[in-house]
Amino acid sequence: MRTGSTDRFKTVKEVECLWGLRVPVRDGVMLNATLYKPQAMEEPLPVLFIVTPYTADTYHDRALYFAQHEYVVALVDCRGRGNSEGQFVPHANDGLDGFDIVQWLANQPWSNGRIGMFGGSYEGYVQWVTAKQSPTATINDHASRFWVSWR
Repeated sequence: MRTGSTDRFKTVKEVECLWGLRVPVRDGVMLNATLYKPQAMEEPLPVLFIVTPYTADTYHDRALYFAQHEYVVALVDCRGRGNSEGQFVPHANDGLDGFDIVQWLANQPWSNGRIGMFGGSYEGYVQWVTAKQSPTATINDHASRFWVSWR
């Protein structure tokens, strides 16, 4: 456990939470996202996201923690779940939707193009099928970076 001055992460106190963001995917369906980001951002930051068929509010504490440590976090409802459009068919659209989410996140003004995912169970599956799509985006003539994590 890190304490005091050995903590390499800057901690911010104020987090801005934006509800009801609409993330477009290739077939015109709009996915719902809740975004957490440091309120006073000096520059674009890395983005973490999760795509879940469960209640996105389940990840509120994690999103708040990462936003307080200089990440932008997007909690995205799977197609047909939560406030996302479309029909939920388990495992049918997750890879392509994940790819499109990476593209959208990488091109937002608060994103530095470094995009990562987290979560286990169904969310872990979504990471694998998203990674299989080899998502990259071009931001200011540079390729974005994408990574996944089990936790």
